[in-house]
Amino acid sequence: MIACLTYIPIEPLYAFKLLSCLFDYLLAWITACLVGLCVEKDKPLWRALAYGAVLLSPLVFLNSAAWAQCDSIYAFFCLAALFLLLRRRYLLSFLALGVAFSLKLQSVFVLPVFLFAYFRVRKFSLLWFLLIPTVMIALSVPGILFGRGVFDVFTVYLNQAETYPYIALNYPSVWLLLYHSSYYWAFQKLHSAAILLCILIQGMYMLLWDKRKASMTESNIIRMAFILAYSCILFLPSMHERYSVLYEILAVVIFCTDRKTGLLLVPLYGISLAAYGKFLFASEFDLNLLAAINVAVYTAYAWLLTQKMLKEENQIILPKKPFNESNRPKE
Repeated sequence: MIACLTYIPIEPLYAFKLLSCLFDYLLAWITACLVGLCVEKDKPLWRALAYGAVLLSPLVFLNSAAWAQCDSIYAFFCLAALFLLLRRRYLLSFLALGVAFSLKLQSVFVLPVFLFAYFRVRKFSLLWFLLIPTVMIALSVPGILFGRGVFDVFTVYLNQAETYPYIALNYPSVWLLLYHSSYYWAFQKLHSAAILLCILIQGMYMLLWDKRKASMTESNIIRMAFILAYSCILFLPSMHERYSVLYEILAVVIFCTDRKTGLLLVPLYGISLAAYGKFLFASEFDLNLLAAINVAVYTAYAWLLTQKMLKEENQIILPKKPFNESNRPKE
């Protein structure tokens, strides 16, 4: 995409920003589509509200229009993959997920909900996951033709993970509760321990949802994706403030289906805005305090959403053929 932009007679910085801004609109659209799966068809107002909330979000236009970052691009494909999963379009879903991984490693934050959906309902093959590296290689053919190795498609991400030897990078993660300086050096062992802790926490969520037979409805799967993505960013090391885009957008979807979460949505966005402001505008925000508030918001979200998920049992809605009036059994 960047190569194509070099052939356009426009200032490169503007071209990069326009590309991200285009995906801002697509991100708002896919958010409205996700809301449409969870609300009644005769209530289009909530889909419009979701579209406007994303498109007019200060976090979205600070990321793309102001900062010239590309988070809306990979986030769009991650949410498109989730939408297609809920629509039982498994081939297209994993193709979209492969595109997301081709763009940015942070797409891994949405992967846990796909794994849980597979083990919980078994309505698609485990082999579908092989489409992710296949798409990554296919989209990297131009680079491979110009001399990069095939395995560089994957090792570039492994090398990237070792670039920043810090426990946190301007995102108010749980680890900031243990430190009191601007930058947070961590040895490799602490990085590994943080990753293992994140995997353990996610496994505990999945085990709880499975043992308590949480309903696999559209709303619940979106709630699961939100909690798992939030857990990744809160507990993994070396997280930037921009990595929170996935759970920020999913929080909008959740609000449109459960207005009670509005009390949590406001501080959630406020925390991210403060983190953005600290980097972009040198605002004087205490990251340690933001981390404490962030942990409190995360805990409240996890408790509230898990309680809602466990209210109904054994309602699996990921069959190969969705239920509707036309295939209702005759009495």
